This record gives sequence, structure tokens and C-alpha cells, in this order.
Amino acid sequence: AILNTNITDKWNVNKNKIHKIITTNHRLKIQSSKDHLFFVATSERIIEKSAEELKQGDYLIMPEKIHIKGKIQKINSKKYYNSFIITKEGQEFLKKRRLKKGLLQRQLAKEAGLTQTTISSYEIGKLNAYRMPLKRLCSKLNIDFDKFLKDYTQPYMYRNISLPNTLNKEFAQFLGYLIGDGCIETDRITFFEQNKQLALTYQKKFNQFFKINSSYRFRESKNYHQIRFTSRPLVRLIKEEFPEIRKALDSEIPKKILQSDNGIVAAFLRGLFDADGYVASKRGIALGINNKKLAQHTQLALLRFSILSSLLEYNNKANKYSNNPRFTVDITEKKSIQLFKKHIGFSFHEKTNKLNTLLNKKSDSSYSRQIIVSGRKIRKLIEKSGYNLELFPKVNNFFRNERMMSKQTFKNSILSNIKDKKLYNQLEVIYNYPILPIKINKIEKINKKIKMVDISVKIKNFIANGIITHNSAARFARIREGAAKDHFKKVAEYMKNQFLTLKELKGIIVGGPGPTKYDFVDGGYITNEVKKKIISIKDLSYTEEFGLQELLDKSQDVLAKEEVAVEKDIMAKFFNLLSTKPGIVSYGLNEVKKNLEIGAVDILLLSESLDDNIIDEMENLAKTFGTTVNIISTETREGVQLREIGKIAAILRYEV
Repeated sequence: AILNTNITDKWNVNKNKIHKIITTNHRLKIQSSKDHLFFVATSERIIEKSAEELKQGDYLIMPEKIHIKGKIQKINSKKYYNSFIITKEGQEFLKKRRLKKGLLQRQLAKEAGLTQTTISSYEIGKLNAYRMPLKRLCSKLNIDFDKFLKDYTQPYMYRNISLPNTLNKEFAQFLGYLIGDGCIETDRITFFEQNKQLALTYQKKFNQFFKINSSYRFRESKNYHQIRFTSRPLVRLIKEEFPEIRKALDSEIPKKILQSDNGIVAAFLRGLFDADGYVASKRGIALGINNKKLAQHTQLALLRFSILSSLLEYNNKANKYSNNPRFTVDITEKKSIQLFKKHIGFSFHEKTNKLNTLLNKKSDSSYSRQIIVSGRKIRKLIEKSGYNLELFPKVNNFFRNERMMSKQTFKNSILSNIKDKKLYNQLEVIYNYPILPIKINKIEKINKKIKMVDISVKIKNFIANGIITHNSAARFARIREGAAKDHFKKVAEYMKNQFLTLKELKGIIVGGPGPTKYDFVDGGYITNEVKKKIISIKDLSYTEEFGLQELLDKSQDVLAKEEVAVEKDIMAKFFNLLSTKPGIVSYGLNEVKKNLEIGAVDILLLSESLDDNIIDEMENLAKTFGTTVNIISTETREGVQLREIGKIAAILRYEV
């Protein structure tokens, strides 16, 4: 199913190479990195391919229709009027708020940048309030301006105009026409139209809608008809509620339009096609504009009505007044043209007549709206139900997977001949699948540095430029997993080269945040020789220098145990030699000191209970002859024994 969902994650990425993929019948265009995943329809099933694996002739998939459950878009239009009549309740409310703050009228006037007369007039209803002074006053009294307007005022109109409180069909059509053939200034909106009848149609329609008297004139020098709506409140409303409407090359379909139901979207598109749309007598319906993003948005908006279109780009050299490229949204399939007529249509009867003539000439065949299930699979379903394939003489090539089939042909040549109810229902489900195959016509590989955006959505996949593509989150997860494995291998190789050559190495402690350290240790990356030397694994909160310090702090217990183990081993060696080769050991301060002075001591054992001065003296003597010094704690049985035999002992290099 195709569902509406929010973006959950976004990544900005830098790429050195992009793949530009262009489809045919109908024409879509999408750019991606080489490793972005697409869905490809094959004769057996739908598979995943990265952009670099795609080839000309592959079939991507697209939605036949985009279903969006729109909502009513409310507009707080009152706040855009120029001046207001404050009700009795509003006058009293302002006065009470001033007194609550302990302000005289002149004090409040000074703080708000107004005159005392203005404050007084507002409180007694002697003066209508202009928008900006009233807004400043509300701000100083900590009053919500919009709520105050709603609860305590009525618009006062020097120039009569009625602003809409919701985004309805009429206003949506006005906005569509404005984006196509209008311009917006500080206090007026102007339309420029080649056709007089259409210009007068829009003037009459929106004079009634806004309850305003617009002006009309024919600009003979420029050969266009001009309609002008002069109203600062209307301009203010459009600029604040629909900020996507900007200059011709920068405008987009407003968010409020896209979040509305299909009736509102259709009305907007009607206005846009009234302005910049046309009917080509042999080809179809087209919208020609210089704004690429608007053309792309229009193409997607048309899919809400299952209208399939192509996006074409021209260099526009023939136009001596513009250097900008030209973009055309092209609707050529008969069913799409029928759907356009049904849901959108034109306001000008001449375009409508051309549209009807076009439909009468158009063939029902479609290279765009095709069955996505292979002919071989459908043939097997039919044969399994006991049908003779001779009943379908015109579709043998389809049954052999030699060509695709349009949905209309499928309906006329196959479905219409099926009498078995169970089989009919199975084939009808296939006919109604909401996705279509779309053939790749060309793939361009471009080497250039470019900033790209990858997104993740709550459900598995998303639509990009009309094509159903793979969720980036899954791809990033695979990329991260592969990168992690490569990193683990490099670290494991480094450990082997560095640690196995260290004869003095006592042990390895592994630390890190999260479960990664366990994946590394237990994932088969480390050789058995290195793994045997791992004495502990620690959980950390940090990495890099802070992480290293944290690892040292958290490993004190392990390091202490290792030191004790070393002490026990060396003391065990001493007592073993004492019982088997007493001539190779000595103990007691005087005897050990004598052996130290002649360089006979290999390992010096000092109890931590010795006086510090003696420890320092013995260590200095040991350094002279390269003797290893071990300080032995009294926490072990062996350490206690050393203390009892004089607190000092030695293993000699030779018998003395």
C-alpha cells in the first residue's frame, strides 16, 4: 500500500559521482549516488538493485496513484485587515489590563510608542484601531494579538474586501492562476492574460469571491489583458499564509495546498493550467513554465488523480526575452487526459473544445499504464484454471514474456473472456495493482562533486520524483555494517602485529561504548593467540582521549588482580628455589644488600612494609646492575611470608 508518512531521518552527504536515470513512457528523471537502492520489476519478481547495477531497459516501479488524505486548512484572515472596530467588551478588557499593570494612559502610550489620545480612544471606542498600533499595544499589555482580534474586534474596511477563513476551491484556483500568470506587490495583485475572455472570466469570478472591484485594461503595447486587485490585506494574507508563492522562478506549490483534499488540489491545478497550460491537437495537454521545481511538484500533484505525465526540458533558445530553460509537464496518455478533464479541466471554453477534440482522436493504447505481473505468470494462472489459450489469440507474445501489456488491453483481451469467478477475481487483483513498471531509457554517469540528501521514512520506502525508491536507512545500515567489519579487520591485524611481538605484555583490556566491543571480540576477527591475552572487557561512555582515561580508571580492579597474580608467581618461584636450590636465593637485609653490591641479584623482592628509605636505597643499588625490582604487597599469603623472613629477598643470577 502507498501511505502518507513523515521523514524520520535526514543525512547530508557529499558525493563525487552521480547517476542520472531517465525513464521513457512516461519520462521521469532522478539523480542518486551509485549505492542508492531501487526496485526493479523482472519477469519473476521485484528485486533490489543499486544505481550502479541498473542498466538501460530495466523496469523501475512507480505509483499509479498517490493517495493523500487531506485536511481543511483554516486561515485566521481577520488579522490581515488594515483596521478594526473594538467592541465594548474589548474596550473594557484593554482598560482592565492597563490598570492591572498599574499604568496611566500616558505611561502606557510612552512604552508602546503611541499617543495618550490613541490609548484613550481605544478604551472608549472613539477611534478605530489600525493594525500595527493595536498590535504594539497588545504586546505591551501581554495580550495575544490574534486572540484579541478574534474575540473583541470586527474588521473596518476602507476598501471593501472579504477574505476567506478557509482554503476553499475558489481561493485555491486564484492561487494557482497567480503562480502562473500573476505578480504580487505591496498592495496589489496583477494578472497578465493573452486571452480577453479568460481575463474577464477571472475578473468576474474573483470580484464576486472577494467582494471587491478589480480594474481591467488592455496593454496594447505588450498585447496582454491586465486584471488588478488592489488590497493590502489580501497581499498580506497571501504572503504570510502562502510563503511559497514568490517570484516566477522560485515559486512552489504551497504546503497548505498539498495538505488539502483532492478537490482543493484540483482547483489549484485548474488555475495553474488556465494560466500556463495548453492543448496540442495531436499530442496532449501540456504545462510550459520556466520553474523546474514547480514542474516537478505539478507532476507529483497530478498523480493524486492517477494522471501520468512526462517532464521535458528545453533550452528555450527561441525565446529572445529569456535565457532560462523551459520545462514542460506533458500529458499524452488517453486515460490520463480523460482523468484531467474529469477532475481538473479548463475555465476557457476554447481549451475545453480542443481537449474534447483531442480525446476523440486519441487511441486507447498505453505504453505507460502497463501490467506489472509477467505474462508467463498470468498464462500459468489461466492454464491452471483449465482455459484453452486459443481463447486469447492476440496476446501470445505477452504470454511468452516478449512484450508488456497495457491495462486497457489486459481488460479487453483477457479479463473480458474470463467467466470463472475465482480466476476473474485473481486477475482483477492484478489489474488493480497500484504500481506500474516504467522503463529506463538512459543512464548518465556524471563525475562531479555534489551535495546530496538521503532520507529515511517511518514506513519502508518512499516516492522520489515519481519513482518508488528504497528507504535510505536500510542502505545506510548495510553501509555502516560493512564499514564496521572492515574497521574490525584492520584493528585485529594491528593488534596481532603489535602485541604478539611484546614478550613483556601481561594482558589486553578492551573497552568501548555500546555492544561494538563484544562484536569485535566475539566476531572472529581476532586470532586465538591475541584473544588469549585479553583479560577484561569494559563498558565506556566516551571514546578517544576521554575514553582511554575512563578505561584506565575502570580497569584498576583488573590491573590490581594482575599485579597480585604476578606477585604470587614470583614469590612462588622464590620459595620453590629456596627449597630446591638454596644457593641461588638469599633473604634478609644484610645478605641481600651484599649480593646487590656485587651485581649477583637478578630479581629483588621488597615488602611494601619496609621503611621507604630502605626501599629507595635498594632500588638505587638495583638500577646500577640492571636488577628487576618487585614491590610485594602484604595482602597475600606469600607477601606475609616475605615480611616474616626479613621483608627483603632476592633471586640470584648465580650461586654465591
